[in-house]
Amino acid sequence: MAGSTRRNLLRIGAVLGAAALVMARPWSAFRTPEIAFADMPRMPPLRRLVAEGAASGGLAGGALLAGLDTVFPPGDEATAARLAADPCAALGLPWAGDGPVPVTYFTDIRCPSCRALEATLSAMTDEDPGAMALRTREFPVFGPRSEAAARVILAAGRQGAADAMRAHLRVRPVPEDRTGLARLAEGQGLDVADFLRDWDGLAVQAQLVEDRVLARLLGLPGTPGLVVGRTIVVGAQPRATLARLVAIEREQGPPDGCS
Repeated sequence: MAGSTRRNLLRIGAVLGAAALVMARPWSAFRTPEIAFADMPRMPPLRRLVAEGAASGGLAGGALLAGLDTVFPPGDEATAARLAADPCAALGLPWAGDGPVPVTYFTDIRCPSCRALEATLSAMTDEDPGAMALRTREFPVFGPRSEAAARVILAAGRQGAADAMRAHLRVRPVPEDRTGLARLAEGQGLDVADFLRDWDGLAVQAQLVEDRVLARLLGLPGTPGLVVGRTIVVGAQPRATLARLVAIEREQGPPDGCS
């Protein structure tokens, strides 16, 4: 009697376990992500990934429809016209057929969704160094503190230290005066005079404008944002989706609309 009861309990447990496994569907994590695109008719040959991830801050809803209809401040109009006339050049298109796919990453130092995406991009690059050519652009959408940090990062970048400075500013505030900026530059091993000159120079200002204008032309509503090959990606996406997207771009090759 006791043996029969035990066997019945084991059968019930097996049935319940199988049911739980079916409901959990652990194999769904290994499915190939569904990829769908929408054309950007006013900015050929670009397209956008239909699925949107989490993005923070930035523009009002519907920004993806803005594109060339976006109204820019008078000081940005010339930059907008140049980038709209040739978005391929700004995004590193086309690329060599057997070379890495260009990936442009738009970020804000205070973006809550960016760190996970950066970890994903770093892991993908480590796993296959030849798959992507990553360029980071500053898109400070969270106000003056973000813009101040972006300016410091770009100034450090002119000495090859953008990534180190970005990591530093993720855990420490941006100094509020030139004395503090000088100490920051010295602590990062930079040439202090060059850093300060670049920090308030025309080249860094022009780069800030270009990055911001390009993000708005692409219709990015906030950060993070990506352009993988010819494909605009809004928000943070799972690694499987990004890996599949890079593979599609490599399979399709450079777009014909870029020269």
